[in-house]
Amino acid sequence: HFPGKPEIFVESIRHLASKIHAMIEGIVTRTDLPVTVRLSLIVQTRREFFATMSFREGLKEEAQQFITAEQEGRIHQSFVRVHGMFRELMAEGVVRGELKQVNPDILASAFGQLMRPTAHEGIEYLGMEVIDSAMLKLFFEGAQVTSHN
Repeated sequence: HFPGKPEIFVESIRHLASKIHAMIEGIVTRTDLPVTVRLSLIVQTRREFFATMSFREGLKEEAQQFITAEQEGRIHQSFVRVHGMFRELMAEGVVRGELKQVNPDILASAFGQLMRPTAHEGIEYLGMEVIDSAMLKLFFEGAQVTSHN
């Protein structure tokens, strides 16, 4: 039994975060696959991730005025675990030479931003498959054109 709506919100979000964590962990631990393939698999499963994050944002707006700092901290900690998995995967990619020599925290943060539902606002008309492919290409290759001299 929960003492009120804010606690129901907090526990619902923490439960959804644990589902996201388990989904991503199932991909991250597939060390038989290259890091780039695992990142692609994570992006392919992000529709579930999007639904959860959109649900979280909607509920958060409604419940924000009632949530304590401690409850907000518990929600935040649930998602820190996801960032930690992204970070470990990025570090592995750097060590394996699959990703550029960039701080894994920076790579994980950039990848996490790619996964945010709001990252695709206004371009949904392109279709999720096209967006996924383009975003991954941009993440892996960067946006800067290199000279061919």
